[in-house]
Amino acid sequence: MEPLIAANQEQSREIAELSKGIGVSEGAVRNFFETLGRDEVPRERWPEALAEIAKYHLNLLARLETLPTDDAVIKEKLTAARTAIQAGDHQQGETLLEECERLDLEAASQAAKETETRRLRAAETRAARGDLAMTQTRYDVAAEHYRNAAELADGIDTKLAFEFRWKHAGSLREHGEQKGSNPALSDAIAIWRDLLRSMPRDAAPLEWAAAQNNLGTALLTIGERENRTDRLEEAVATYRDALEERTRERVPLEWAMTQNNLGNTLRALGERENRTDRLEEAAAAYNDALQERTRERVPLQ
Repeated sequence: MEPLIAANQEQSREIAELSKGIGVSEGAVRNFFETLGRDEVPRERWPEALAEIAKYHLNLLARLETLPTDDAVIKEKLTAARTAIQAGDHQQGETLLEECERLDLEAASQAAKETETRRLRAAETRAARGDLAMTQTRYDVAAEHYRNAAELADGIDTKLAFEFRWKHAGSLREHGEQKGSNPALSDAIAIWRDLLRSMPRDAAPLEWAAAQNNLGTALLTIGERENRTDRLEEAVATYRDALEERTRERVPLEWAMTQNNLGNTLRALGERENRTDRLEEAAAAYNDALQERTRERVPLQ
């Protein structure tokens, strides 16, 4: 056994000298040699390979020493991981680093959920400010609140963001109608069109029809203020699209309302173009609407 013991002692002395020379622990140096043996690195490359491994080892220790954290548990585990790696116990170091990563990811996930909850609450609050502004007939202010509410909910709650965009368009239309603002009506028209592009007709036909009706109303209002007729023509087409889903059998009162809106648009076209056929179409639409919306049920406005 004496030659073997002597060889082991010689290796120990060399490891101790290497440890001092490259500034790492003896356990780490032994680990380096195990790595070289596992990878079957030729002996002539050992000096170069040892120097490279030692560089990565020292960089890792420096990183772990300065890694920022305000979590006491993670800080303790990082310190323990650094101590284990410094001593050459890479398995323990790996286990501890994995635990630190898991704890940080779990905390980040929880923080993200809390952030989303707060953003949605802020969106709801902003929309409530919009509702308050609507009660004061400050429609332009309400529109800005609804726009911001939609932006806050966007990417978190699609349904809620859609609802706030709907309100945004509605408040702009109110501002355009009540305050005489054509730019507000143009903005409302753009939003309704955008909403309709994102609405699958088959999945929500009545909601789609309601959006078409609202678009038609904005087009009618601005069309009545302009000399041209293209907005009115588009309103007619839009109302007729809505009536494909807002049928008399399915939703009689909504059908009657859209028929009345269609009549208003056809009358405006007939008066502007001096065409009796348009006026006759308008009269027919009014007559259909009146059959459902009698004075006793829902007074026409």
